[in-house]
Amino acid sequence: KASELEPKNTLYKWANYRGLDMREEGNKEKMILYAKQTLSEPRVQRELKSKGVLGKCLLDSLEYWSREKITK
Repeated sequence: KASELEPKNTLYKWANYRGLDMREEGNKEKMILYAKQTLSEPRVQRELKSKGVLGKCLLDSLEYWSREKITK
């Protein structure tokens, strides 16, 4: 529902890829790119940090994916 209200929100785009098969290179590449893009937005980081443990978990996951390498 949230992604329908804000379709350009990178956090929502990243979240949509979390449930997909990461063995598929296209999915993994988008997951990495959206994680990097999301972390580059200070507003998103502040929002996640204000959400307690759940926000920390999402932030940790974003940081993990942003460190992954895109292989082709």
